[in-house]
Amino acid sequence: MKWAKSRCGRTQGILFGDSLDDTIPDSHPVRVFDQLLDKIDWNKFEARYTSHRGRPPIQPRIIVAVLLYGLIRGIRSSRALEEALIVRLDFRWLADGLSIDHTTLSEFRRKFKEECKDLFVQLNQLAQQAFGVTFNRLAYDGTRIRANNRRSGSRSVETLEKVAADLPQEDLVTDQELKEEFELMNEEMENADGCEPKLPRDLADADKRAAALAKAAAELKRIKEAGEAVPKRLPLTDPESRITPNKEGGFAPNYTPLATVDADFGMIADSNVIAHTDEAEYLIESVDHVTETYGTKPETVMADPAMCSGPVLVEMEKRGVTFVSPLHDPAVNSAKRPDPTQPVPQDQWGKLPVNEVTVNGAKQKQLDKSAFIYDEQNDCYWCPNGQKLTRSSTTSQIKGKGQRIKETRYKADPSACAECPLKALCLQATGKTNKKPARQITRDEYEAVRQRHKERMATDEAKQQYRRRCAAVERPFAVIKQIFGVRQFLLRGKENVNTEWTWIATAFNVSQMLARPGDLAKLTGAGA
Repeated sequence: MKWAKSRCGRTQGILFGDSLDDTIPDSHPVRVFDQLLDKIDWNKFEARYTSHRGRPPIQPRIIVAVLLYGLIRGIRSSRALEEALIVRLDFRWLADGLSIDHTTLSEFRRKFKEECKDLFVQLNQLAQQAFGVTFNRLAYDGTRIRANNRRSGSRSVETLEKVAADLPQEDLVTDQELKEEFELMNEEMENADGCEPKLPRDLADADKRAAALAKAAAELKRIKEAGEAVPKRLPLTDPESRITPNKEGGFAPNYTPLATVDADFGMIADSNVIAHTDEAEYLIESVDHVTETYGTKPETVMADPAMCSGPVLVEMEKRGVTFVSPLHDPAVNSAKRPDPTQPVPQDQWGKLPVNEVTVNGAKQKQLDKSAFIYDEQNDCYWCPNGQKLTRSSTTSQIKGKGQRIKETRYKADPSACAECPLKALCLQATGKTNKKPARQITRDEYEAVRQRHKERMATDEAKQQYRRRCAAVERPFAVIKQIFGVRQFLLRGKENVNTEWTWIATAFNVSQMLARPGDLAKLTGAGA
């Protein structure tokens, strides 16, 4: 058997070797990627550098190329990128054969926040030129990605409040109990002849753990001063993250990355990161940012039912945007009848919408609010038994980002409720009071716009539009998690995590552009 032999052995010297450029085929995607970056204005990156003596710095374009190409290839950590620059020909070619240490890569990714955002925008503007991306139809959603904090690394608010009580105005705070135990064991070892110094790891890291406790306590203090909702527990390593439900089940310290995606081409038009799960609070802000950044007015915005709040509906109407998002409305509701002043027939009671409520710790069923029909002309509600609920009081509640929402309560006549055949199903949530029970319905200032939205979402056109939402906005999250391997953030702190998410979103957009080489060739001049 004869085997193929190499042109020369590993240790044999050669006079003329292949050039680095010869090692990469003309059709390799890294060449198109490199040509795409040639279209970027790098002045903002280069302006951060100043002339100084010593070794010249590496051009920022090269470092950006390595970071983005690494994300696309599923190589994220700075040490893995440093290794790839040594052992992988495509990375060596991309970096012009330069060696870049992991510290340089890590610090660059963290420090160039504003420049990264500008790069993100420039690439989207290139997509507008090359592919005709209009950002007229948007899809919005959020996902959950683990913070750089172990699952069990958190402390209760009570523990942190105890630490916060001893916080000095200046200098680093240490956990007194850990420090005293550390000093005591140190003293015992010094007094013991021939004892080899070997501290338990927990005590050896006492100062580090105490610093983490102090940092979390400071975050708790900030939360209270800002008037935010106080969580039950705070993570220690990254206290700016929050313990929220995982997409795959369970709870862990997470961040919620947000993405507003062009539904036609699939590129991320706007990105953000929040610690909580209140994605709806940031929808309007994101839509406005797309309008301001790209000079285009979105015609349609698609989102899941969790985003369909009253304030969002009002703001979308103000902007003339068609909002496509289902609003909860029972598919079967026998309460909808031609004359609401007449009772629902008894044989139709089983089709009345009900909710599961908790009364005195026990779960029971109660007639849903949708079983009561609002009469706009008479400003009242009609119950399933044809009884009137009249306006009783007006109040306001602070919800969301401190927004005060007006609410009006409508109350039935207690005597009518006492004789109602549906009272067992209707009044179970009233609890124990000395007053005669009567059903109440609350109507806030957004009920009218919700009703208009329900009617529009019931049309076939709206349903067809909504079917496109999932494919448009869920695909970026799937690619980022499964292909890029982003299941946990590398950086800590909300600002740094937001920067990392911008890098990730930028890399995803680049991958979208590379997936259309024919169109990209018009921009770069590369062959398809």
